[in-house]
Order: sequence, then C-alpha cells, then structure tokens
Amino acid sequence: MKNAIRLSVGLLLSLTTCDGSAKPTPTPCSATANCLSGPIGQRGGQIADADGSATLSLPAGAVSVTTDIEVGSESLPPDFVLPQGAIPVGALVYAAGAASLAQPATLVLSFDPASLVGLCTTHATLATAADVTVLTSPSGAAGSWTLVNALAVNATEVSIQTTALQYFVPVVVIYDTLDPSQMGFALQQILPDLTLSGSAVLNTAVPAVGDPTDAGTWQANLSFEWLHNQSCNGFRYAYLDVSAVWCPHDQVEAEQLVGSYVKDWVSKGGLVVSVLEQGETGGSAASEQDLATWIKEYQVDYTMALDEGQELLTAAGINAWPADFIIRLADMRVMLGVFGAGDAFYAQFDSELTSCDPTVGTGCPAGQSCSDGSCQ
Repeated sequence: MKNAIRLSVGLLLSLTTCDGSAKPTPTPCSATANCLSGPIGQRGGQIADADGSATLSLPAGAVSVTTDIEVGSESLPPDFVLPQGAIPVGALVYAAGAASLAQPATLVLSFDPASLVGLCTTHATLATAADVTVLTSPSGAAGSWTLVNALAVNATEVSIQTTALQYFVPVVVIYDTLDPSQMGFALQQILPDLTLSGSAVLNTAVPAVGDPTDAGTWQANLSFEWLHNQSCNGFRYAYLDVSAVWCPHDQVEAEQLVGSYVKDWVSKGGLVVSVLEQGETGGSAASEQDLATWIKEYQVDYTMALDEGQELLTAAGINAWPADFIIRLADMRVMLGVFGAGDAFYAQFDSELTSCDPTVGTGCPAGQSCSDGSCQ
C-alpha cells in the first residue's frame, strides 16, 4: 500500500468579508500540523494550501455569518482504518469550522499518479486516474467512512461537493467489499489487508521461476493485495490451501497438487497458493525451516507462504486441516471453503475456471470467448 503524501499546507483567501473588510491574514490552528484557518463570510470564498494540493471553495450563502474555516492535511495516521479494499492515493485532509454548510462547498484534492501504479480495480483492469474517488468520515474512526461520488477527476485531482466539514482522503477501491452484503464468507472480511509474516515463494509460472528451494529467492512477504492484483495478470481464480506440517492429510494434498493439476489450472487462469501455518506439533507455528523442508520434499512449484503469526487461522476461524478455499480474484470473493479438499473440490475449482461472468471482470482466457456461462 502506498503511503499518503505529506502536504505542506498554507492558506489563500480569495474573498472579501461581508462587511467589506480587507482579506485577513490566516492563522495556524491545532487540528493538524499543517492546519491554517481564516474567516469566510456570507459572500463565500476559497481556502487553498500553499501548493494547491487541497482547495475548499464555499459559495455565497454557505455560511450565514463570518466563520473561521480550518483546512489541514497530513499523512494518513495509522489509527485511521479505512474500509478494506480502499487504497489511499493522497493525503488525509481535514476541514472544520461549521457544523454544516447551507450550500455545498467544492473540495478539490490532489493525488499522486505514481500511487496508482500496479493497483488492480474491481473490474480486473489496472487503475487509472478515472478510478480515484473520495472517502469521508466525521471522526476518522473505523467503520465511519463513506464513499463520495466524484464531481470531476483529472490526471492529478479529484473534486467532490460536501456540506459537511470533516475528514477526506482520495482512494482507489481495488475490490468491492464496501457493501457488507457482498461478503459471502468470513475469510473475505480480512482480504486483502492481511499480510502474511515470514517468507514466501511467489511463483505464478509452471515450472516455477528460479529454484523454490533456495530461500534466497523468496520475497519478504505475501499480501492478499498482491494476490488480488494477479487478476490483472491473466489469473481469474485462486486455490488457497492452508496447511500444517503435522497433519497427514495436508501431506497427501501436497503430493497431489504438484504436477498436472497445477499446470492445467494455470493454463486456465487458476493460481495455486499454499500457506503453511503450523509445524510438526499441533499449535506450534511453522518456521522458515519447515517451509524450506516442505518445498523441497514435495517439490512445490506454485506460490507458497509462511504465516509465522498464524494470523490467517484466527481471522478465518480455521479449526481443522487442511482448509481450502476458492477465491475469485477480481473481487476477492470466496466462492467455496471446505475442510479437506478432494476430487470433488478439485472438480469444482476446474468448473470455476471454465465458467465466465464478464460483469465481475472474470472473462475467459486469451483465445476463448464466453458463451452460455462457459469459456469456449
């Protein structure tokens, strides 16, 4: 996730107050480190930061009496938890001074185009400026954010109208979980915000790229945001396997997955990801040595990660082994979850790969077209 940009905020008042007095000198306020304030009267006016990164324009009649309006901005604090699937691409902006405005003001927020690179949208396309929108919240508390329809957007700025002076942040929604009714399974509630600790082998090609038994080729972490982004790289569904070293059923599954299964699924747009949770005894966290041994013993040729903190178990409520999930990558929706995959589960995964629903960005592999719900 890209860090929001820290803005150096100044104040520009392009107005005359209702009594005809001269434009006042702005004064610092305490809302944020970059906050300034100034009076705006019934005729309206505009407050902008020093480099034009945040501009608030109040029309005539927005306030009935001259009111000190505050505008500030800063990097998104860690305690401001945005909805899952919403990636900030600019600074947190704060506006205050009036409980509400009688007429909607226009707020223009800048965003960093570089923050869009690599983000994959709900339609399995790489994000562009047109995908930028705005979240707003009265308090910044988790669960209080709502999405605002953009009034306009260009290459570096997005504008909205608002009658509430509160918190705002420009975002790209990378998959649709802002609507709780779309959450069909508990696991989806923690995707893709959870980043697995430990190391990971990020192989999406068959045979595997490089030597998966060489820990020097491992990536630092495996995030579910990375998993979602594979929908922009030709993958449509993921088979997520959660395993423990001590469980003999997991060992059988590891033997079955390698080879023809994985190769066939990859050719149809299916990505296989295995997460090693526990070591040789129940309850004990798997180690990097466990992962290296597992990869070498079963000649793993697909993406595999280590969850040293066993966060996935807690988040998904896993209490049996192996736990297996089919995930639609375009929107990270869990289509099916079972304890103990077998031929029926493999057949279901294959069926998902040969089905199609272009309305959610899960079209067919190259060279095939969607006809009557199946890729042909």
